[in-house]
Amino acid sequence: NGTLNETNVYHPWNLGLQTINAWWDGQTVLVNVTVNPGNPSYLELPSMLIAQTGVPINITPTCYDSRGNILPLSSVGSLIWDLEHGFVDADYNYTATTVGIWNITLNSTSGVSGNSQIEVESSAPVSITLIDPGEIVLADQEVELTVMGVDAYGNTNPIQVPLSGWSASDGQFVNGINGTKWLPSNVGTW
Repeated sequence: NGTLNETNVYHPWNLGLQTINAWWDGQTVLVNVTVNPGNPSYLELPSMLIAQTGVPINITPTCYDSRGNILPLSSVGSLIWDLEHGFVDADYNYTATTVGIWNITLNSTSGVSGNSQIEVESSAPVSITLIDPGEIVLADQEVELTVMGVDAYGNTNPIQVPLSGWSASDGQFVNGINGTKWLPSNVGTW
């Protein structure tokens, strides 16, 4: 529950009431010591965070001393967020509007800091766009159809439309490696 160095200095690891025993030449002395947390050493933010655009996710930090004991956040002074993108409100809720992997750093007026990353993905699409093949299609040629979802912030993300979600006045649809393929059978403009 701690270490005693060669100069008889005790370095406790755990908080709370600790008992120190000393024995010499058949004599034993017990001393009870109350161990409180040390000074703030680092801030830890949640890791492996994944959020959606416009949807808040809580990233409450935790403060530790050098031995890993938890301290109140107030012990580091004021907190200063340094974000590549997005914002954090007073309740530690992070919100972003742009897709990407973003660095989050939390500094404090006492000099203690911590960092993490968050991956932001598109939220549910509010509209979809079918990408034009952009070329003349032959009647016996497969055409890969790409549908992009657009979220409320303009971020696009490929959407997999099931075969039952497609219709055309000519040809048929099949599942392809990257989505749906259309197989036209007649000549014309469709």
